[in-house]
Amino acid sequence: MDTNVIGRKYNDHAATEQDTTRCKRIFVRGLTEATRGNACGIGLAEFTLRSAVEQMDAHYTGVNCITSGHPTAGMIPLTYENDYEAIAAALQTIGLTPPEEARVIHIRDTLHLETVDVSEAYSSEFASRPDLEVLQGPEPMQFDDAGQFCRDIK
Repeated sequence: MDTNVIGRKYNDHAATEQDTTRCKRIFVRGLTEATRGNACGIGLAEFTLRSAVEQMDAHYTGVNCITSGHPTAGMIPLTYENDYEAIAAALQTIGLTPPEEARVIHIRDTLHLETVDVSEAYSSEFASRPDLEVLQGPEPMQFDDAGQFCRDIK
């Protein structure tokens, strides 16, 4: 995970005043093929899926984390069976903000930010940001019978 994108450049588990991104919780759904099982950075997240942990190459991840001098980057976050369970748990940890008012961003990965899904809580920003384009209107998060997202970011 790119620390410049997630806003945890100066502290593993919270954005600081030095970070421009104010990301409170991170949920890792899986590793891309390009990682070849290197999950260095997963320790920066609070939540993940069991399937993401199973994608990890523990040796490869460990070597990378130790070489970088950042062993906590390979720690395993709280692990859930499906997207619904992980998101429900994450939303319980954001303080007094009701889930329907949460500022949620769903990205493919930190290298591909051209298209993202955002919650309606961001709608007021669209009018003041000429660099953003709304591609489709709001729709509720959809989960299949197994509790997985029905839609992935391409």
